[in-house]
Amino acid sequence: DLTFRSIQEVLSDTMSDKQETDAALRANVVTLIRFVYDHTDSLTNSVEPLRRLVTSFVAVHYKAVKGPEFDLLLSEGGGFPVDLVAMMEVAAVSKISKPGNKK
Repeated sequence: DLTFRSIQEVLSDTMSDKQETDAALRANVVTLIRFVYDHTDSLTNSVEPLRRLVTSFVAVHYKAVKGPEFDLLLSEGGGFPVDLVAMMEVAAVSKISKPGNKK
């Protein structure tokens, strides 16, 4: 749990500091995604915790992460695009179902 919090803090700091160029940031995030998905197993009934963390980060910071390297990653298929779409779908449904939002 401490490791996940540390990773979350580093990812959040990276986005807020913006010390890296946008291209370098995108490349680093894609490298992280590839590493996580290459070194973790998919779970039958849920998303592996590290995969969930990375996918949640990308879902929140999608506009900052989107670029040629990210598009290539998505075009390769595999577990990440599936997890990302599921995460974004859940976020969209919860946003729509909040009181005061138009459906």
